Amino acid sequence: MTMGRTKPQSKESSDRELRSDDPAVDAVALSPASVASEVHKFFQNEKNIRMVRQTVCAPLLAEIKELREALMQRESDLARRDTTIKTLEAKLSATEERNGSIELCCDDLEQYSRRNSIRISGIPEEEKEDCYSKVLSTLNEAMPDLSPPLDMAAIDRLHRSGKQRSNGTRQILVKFTSYQHKQRVMKARPALRGTALFVNEDLTKSRNHLLWMARNEKRMKRIQECWSHDGNIWVKNNRGERRIIRNRDELYAISNPAAASPAAVST
Repeated sequence: MTMGRTKPQSKESSDRELRSDDPAVDAVALSPASVASEVHKFFQNEKNIRMVRQTVCAPLLAEIKELREALMQRESDLARRDTTIKTLEAKLSATEERNGSIELCCDDLEQYSRRNSIRISGIPEEEKEDCYSKVLSTLNEAMPDLSPPLDMAAIDRLHRSGKQRSNGTRQILVKFTSYQHKQRVMKARPALRGTALFVNEDLTKSRNHLLWMARNEKRMKRIQECWSHDGNIWVKNNRGERRIIRNRDELYAISNPAAASPAAVST
């Protein structure tokens, strides 16, 4: 059996195969220089340029415009939010300032209600004791300058203050019938120095705590002296200057001015 021979392809048929419509074949056949030339020719045509603008640039420009509008809206929202925050902060600051003033007024009123009262520490506590007789006899004996001596008519009411403890002596809260009786006792207090008996004004909780803080500053030798008079807390700094204080910042501005904040110094 005789096998047929394959007829060799001519050069023209090979060129026809290379000029195929297949893009992959065209891409392989084209050189970078020819590609650049074709692109340059493409963009020389105004129609092609308009087509590129419509198909590529127009959607990008529309998206950029949309993003710009969204950004402007976000900036506007942030600006409104910042304005709202500043307004709320101003209202909060004003409210806190008013609350502080109200608290001071309430504290002043409460302290005024205590203007005729004192607290006595150091009187031994006993079961079924007669506090009235014990207070009168203790004060009259310890304060010989009380002239005339105190009597029952000078006392409105009195009682032990706080919870009863098995190993402690509670203070006695005394309310006098007049401010003058209270002042007589306060002026006679120097006679109690060196004894276990202490007589102090009946201060509100906040003022009592402030006086306690001032005493701590005195122990640290940051101030010379501190005391209360008519419900006010007085402080003498290390230069001998006296001043009434109303809060902790004012105390620290006196006892440690170098470390006090500007707000505290100006209070």
